[in-house]
Amino acid sequence: MRKNRKSGKASRIKKANGVKFRATLIGVVLAMWFAGTFVRLAQLMFFSDIRVEEFSDRQQT
Repeated sequence: MRKNRKSGKASRIKKANGVKFRATLIGVVLAMWFAGTFVRLAQLMFFSDIRVEEFSDRQQT
């Protein structure tokens, strides 16, 4: 009886770990995606600002 209970607990823990692992994987993927989109937006904004500054500098000189 004890052995069966232990195996049951072990399987439950393994299942929980699997669910946690999947959740963390999904979380990491989502975090990476959000970071990627944020970086792209930031780059676009910064590059557009730099281009505007460059054009204004060229026009002044």
